Amino acid sequence: MKKIISLFLLFTCLSSIAQIRFEKGYYIDNKGDKQEGYIKNFEWKNTPSEIEFKKADQEVSSKLEIQEVASFFVGNQLYKRFTGQIDRSSSILEKMNSSKNPIFKEETLFLLQLVDGKQKLYVYNDKSLSRYFFGTDDYDISQLVYKKYLKNQSSVGENNLYQQQILQELNCNSISQNRIQHTSYTKNDLVDLFKEYNLCVNPDLTFESTKSKGSFQINIRPGVTINEFKITGDDSFYEQDDFLNFGNSPGFRFGVEGEYIMPFNKNKWSATVEPTFHFFNDSGYDYNENPTSINYSAFELPIGIRHYMFLNDKNKLFVNASLMLIFPMNSEVEIETPFNYTFEKSPNYALGIGYKFREKFSFEFQYKGSQNWYYDPRYNKRLSELRGVSFILGYSLF
Repeated sequence: MKKIISLFLLFTCLSSIAQIRFEKGYYIDNKGDKQEGYIKNFEWKNTPSEIEFKKADQEVSSKLEIQEVASFFVGNQLYKRFTGQIDRSSSILEKMNSSKNPIFKEETLFLLQLVDGKQKLYVYNDKSLSRYFFGTDDYDISQLVYKKYLKNQSSVGENNLYQQQILQELNCNSISQNRIQHTSYTKNDLVDLFKEYNLCVNPDLTFESTKSKGSFQINIRPGVTINEFKITGDDSFYEQDDFLNFGNSPGFRFGVEGEYIMPFNKNKWSATVEPTFHFFNDSGYDYNENPTSINYSAFELPIGIRHYMFLNDKNKLFVNASLMLIFPMNSEVEIETPFNYTFEKSPNYALGIGYKFREKFSFEFQYKGSQNWYYDPRYNKRLSELRGVSFILGYSLF
């Protein structure tokens, strides 16, 4: 069982690497020429300073530094090179300074374009730092200034110069001063405001939606299970050995999974619920070589989350985690003692990793955590444990 868990963790690490892939895109070089090909899409949380590019899908890639790339496009995102002033003052209390004014430094950065139009909006992200920039086709890009600073040892001030910048540059009758004053220095607020301005000056302008649509799937999931059930004695007589251990007992499971693919992050996340029947039986001997048998059947209700990692358009890996309630049904262990062992309702968890092909067929390896009960609650002499792994085939009905 320990080797299986180690293998599960290894595959999980490998799958997280596998999701980073090359996608069709292009970059503009310093001569203004468009170079089409494939760019490795890391879906950057922090703005990159280089890209990995190749002309053809099967070619060896090469890294291009920011000095070689004027702009690039991949995964429906446009990055533009910018050389100018940026204020990196921290908003973390322990790192704030007492100056109200921004502390500018000239740097060369890539900026991610958030809104296109007469007035364009950009963002630069670096760990906890987010800085927004704006500009038109006619003027240089500049930072929208927002800064927190220490007024004294007990209070924090805010420099909201960005609101004055917007008031001066985004002139439109439909955008009031009050509207701008209630615009916070956040992505959603600024994107909404810049879209509103660009539609005001050009009513025919349309913005392409970047939001994915959610979807619902029904998956049939039969599988084979390997179950380990044992009863240990915690008194001096049984302290070195298990009172009863069936080893690896094969069994079966059958589940019908409802899966909702969430409408964000390129449909990489989903929520699942899977009513499942699980059953196995086995026979063996206890510590004293008395014959024993186990007959286990249960209704399980796991509720979980799943994360997909796309290999290409037809293949993807996934990892999932779930919490479940388990309801045993006429399950017991026959033991040569006055009391047979019966199972009780209990919570548990499961971790899985799998592969899906053509949005129809899937295979999953799942590890289910340990369930523990006291066998004889009058004396608490023996503790039972049930855990297992499953190999699950899946077919998506729709």
